[in-house]
Amino acid sequence: DYFYSIDVGYTRALNENFSLSGDVSIGQKKYYQNLSDDNFSQGGYHYIYKTKSQVGGGAYVTYNFNTNFGLFAGYNSMRGGTFGAEFRFLKEKEY
Repeated sequence: DYFYSIDVGYTRALNENFSLSGDVSIGQKKYYQNLSDDNFSQGGYHYIYKTKSQVGGGAYVTYNFNTNFGLFAGYNSMRGGTFGAEFRFLKEKEY
């Protein structure tokens, strides 16, 4: 199975090191089946048998090492559990 989505989110800094984020995801999930067939040079193909539109959401916690780098972990109802690294190239303007 695979999916694509468009995500819109908001992040709130809790303190210098931690931030909390939430997002809303709108997308489609496609379900497929691998089939074998000797008539194809690759030995088979896949067939999409179901497409489903979905709306989901998620929440993430980020530990910020500095203003440019952080590690995050969280859960999204479309993607499941996730973790990763965040690199920030633009700095927030302070007034």
